[in-house]
Amino acid sequence: MKRLIKLNKRGFMISEQLLIVLMISTFFLLAPVINKNICETKIDYFLKSLKSDINYAMHYSMTNYNIVKIRFKPNDYVYDLSINGYSVFLKDYKYDRSLVINSYIVKNIIDVTHGNVVNSHYFYLSCGNIKYKINIYEKSGIINATKQ
Repeated sequence: MKRLIKLNKRGFMISEQLLIVLMISTFFLLAPVINKNICETKIDYFLKSLKSDINYAMHYSMTNYNIVKIRFKPNDYVYDLSINGYSVFLKDYKYDRSLVINSYIVKNIIDVTHGNVVNSHYFYLSCGNIKYKINIYEKSGIINATKQ
């Protein structure tokens, strides 16, 4: 058995050297991904969730002939979808407390009817020193985020 696991007395075996080179190259390849700002990631997740929820509200209002309201509650870090005050979802969407919404939406409500967003809306979303202006366009519900 000792004969099979014979170490090179002059240094490392070639397999050990290859393993070290592989680990170092992997670190350098993943360094940009690891260094991505945490706040940017939180904002990305929030926007993806909001886009899918607006899309769901548009489809729901079109198929059920109801007005769906997307209500923002910035003090509770929540937004939800509702019909006549009753929640469509089983849960509200709670977003991270490091995200701050400065809302210019009238009464913090976006109305969706017949598959269309009723009016254009915008608000500012910030996390740390990163700030975005979020535009939600009338009818299409497309969200445009521009870094400020």
